[in-house]
Amino acid sequence: MALKYTEILRSDSEETDYTDTDSGSDLSGMSNSASTELLENGLSGNKEVMRLPTASDILETKKLIQTKTAELATVEADYLIKKRNFEDCVTKLQAIERELLKHKAYIARIRTLPPEVLGLVFLFYTHDHSQSPWTLMQVTRSWRATALFTREIWAKIMLSSPGWQKSGSSRRKEGRALCSNKEQLDMALRRAGNAPLDIMISFINPKYNPWVRGYDSKAYREMLGFLASSRKCSQVHHLVVGPCGTRSSSWWDEIEFPELKTFQVLSCDNLEFTKNLWDTFKKVTDIRLSVPRNLTESLGLKSLFSLPTLVSVSLDVVGSNRFDDGSTLNSLQRSLDKNSSITTLELSGVCPEMHDTNPRVTKLPNLQVLILNARSESWPFDAPRLTSLTLTGGSHILAGPLGSNHFPLLISLIIDASIGRGGNNYRKIDPIKHFHFHQLYTLDICYGGYKEGLAQLLGHQAELNPAIFRLRKTIISSSLLTKTIGNMDRLEELEIDGIMLKKDFFDFLASPRTKLESPLFPSGEAGLQCPLLVKLQVDMHGSTVAQSRVVRPAAKRALDIRVKAGIPMAKWSIRLSEARGWVDFLA
Repeated sequence: MALKYTEILRSDSEETDYTDTDSGSDLSGMSNSASTELLENGLSGNKEVMRLPTASDILETKKLIQTKTAELATVEADYLIKKRNFEDCVTKLQAIERELLKHKAYIARIRTLPPEVLGLVFLFYTHDHSQSPWTLMQVTRSWRATALFTREIWAKIMLSSPGWQKSGSSRRKEGRALCSNKEQLDMALRRAGNAPLDIMISFINPKYNPWVRGYDSKAYREMLGFLASSRKCSQVHHLVVGPCGTRSSSWWDEIEFPELKTFQVLSCDNLEFTKNLWDTFKKVTDIRLSVPRNLTESLGLKSLFSLPTLVSVSLDVVGSNRFDDGSTLNSLQRSLDKNSSITTLELSGVCPEMHDTNPRVTKLPNLQVLILNARSESWPFDAPRLTSLTLTGGSHILAGPLGSNHFPLLISLIIDASIGRGGNNYRKIDPIKHFHFHQLYTLDICYGGYKEGLAQLLGHQAELNPAIFRLRKTIISSSLLTKTIGNMDRLEELEIDGIMLKKDFFDFLASPRTKLESPLFPSGEAGLQCPLLVKLQVDMHGSTVAQSRVVRPAAKRALDIRVKAGIPMAKWSIRLSEARGWVDFLA
């Protein structure tokens, strides 16, 4: 109130006429010059002089305060009433929304799905490791019944140490039900029913990892024994062996997995730990192993890789990428060589001896998919049926003797320098120098900032003539890009991601070419650049507003010209920013 009263007095003083007669009495004690200056400056309005309120002013102001106080109380009472009315309206609104949602849910088409189909939806939902079937059980009674009826969503189980109970973490990890004793495993197996089981074993001894508490090898033995005695081993189709903190292979003496389809060892320290299991494998099709650098042939990988049902093999060599004697890689090569059943091979960290001038050729007659990761400088290959090759992290194929590294059926080539730490290898190494192929259908390149290596790679104009070309997150000049796609006379689909294109690129697609020097156009008639290109997808999210204003009309103009030229365009999409999303010019 004091602050408000001061403001009122200030405003009152600003409105006061300072020329009344009372002010003249205050000038009697001043000199003539001082009074004259005060009259000229202060009383003329240049300086404010506050007048004290009179008794009548005070009385009038008090009456005004009483009036305004009563008015304020009335307004506050009205505000409280309307506030309560508003809160009642919000409550009614929320209740109506809940009822409306309930009615819509009652006639929702998902309620018409048979339980078997709804169970497939649940199965697709739980493929995401962050989702749990326990969430589905909390929706409705029918959903709970369907979730319990769908045994497959409960089939992923992890045998772990009791440390997770003391840490207060979730009962599920990586989409798997955690079991640390026989009773929990029994409940998980009963819930999974007769569904194929996917079991992961991850026991870590505090001796190796002190932060894991409550490790009990006895409980681990009991769970494996219970798994064997319950006859559920025949239901295990997928087995993942993680860090187990022990290397005693005797734990597997009384257990078999006759129906196992996929087998994976995450830690190279536990590879020998699982050796006693290998003789029981009858139907394994997919093997993924982490291999130590001190591997010897006595481990018996040759017998493991000679399974007639084996189709896919993934090997990750852990340790230094350079080996002094090459014993590990020679052992792996001899284990894989001449295997006629393997169609997919993935190698990581496989780097033969640096001074091996005559490397041994790996013969895989039915190999169709080859993936090389983590600077794998793998052996020469004799794989005449290879159709797909992926090179990441600086990996490449070594030069071999005459007749090796010929892939006449190769149709898909992916080179990605962004994965792993060895991408800078592509700065000085040509990844396709030492192998030969006929004609690609799909070429996918991600070269990052290695411009020198990219120019060297794109120099293979005769071989790199795909129908589908994907260029991702690569620094490339407009001239090199237009020159590259201009020489691809089979190009039908072009995808560009993370490259800030300019107007010149779209002007190039709308420009004519004077002569079509291609077997597809023997007459050499004039036409547009890339005459077979019917699908274009450009992702330039992160471009500036100025770039968008220039690129978007250029893209629209290029499309109009190509359509008028009679090219049957099927897709022409561009994304210039995250907020606006994709723009489909054909829509």
